[in-house]
Amino acid sequence: MRDGIDIYPAASSGTTPAKSWTHMVMSANQTTNLTAGNIVLFDTEKAGSGITNDGAGAVTLKAGKTYRIDLDIGASFSAIGGDLGVDIYDNTNAVSIVSRAYIVPPTYPSNFTRGPGDTCGIVTVGGSDIIITARITVSTSVTQIYAEASGTRLIIQEV
Repeated sequence: MRDGIDIYPAASSGTTPAKSWTHMVMSANQTTNLTAGNIVLFDTEKAGSGITNDGAGAVTLKAGKTYRIDLDIGASFSAIGGDLGVDIYDNTNAVSIVSRAYIVPPTYPSNFTRGPGDTCGIVTVGGSDIIITARITVSTSVTQIYAEASGTRLIIQEV
């Protein structure tokens, strides 16, 4: 349960179809492609049903559906003054659709670890399917984005 919403909905019975959902994680810490314009490599579906992903960070959302999108990001930085911002980006229409999971390092630890930064949004898809990614929009002194054990995850639920 997250924010009062079951992130692992049970399959429906009878004539009501099950809602689509996915819980995406990274199989390893991301240590390359950490600058603005790159994507966070959500390459593993931990659980889910009915939402397609390409195994390299891209997820397809179906036309005419509405989704809740939750993004949590954990990272480490090489210096005070670093920052990391990640948006949910609609690659099909070249626009950010959920802004910004944002984190900055604390000023006291030696490795400047911080996270997760998070964001949540409701997205209604128009007449055509769209492909989305978690795109880095701001990046200063980032040394890695942590995999799931440190809270990095992408959860998408049809509502």
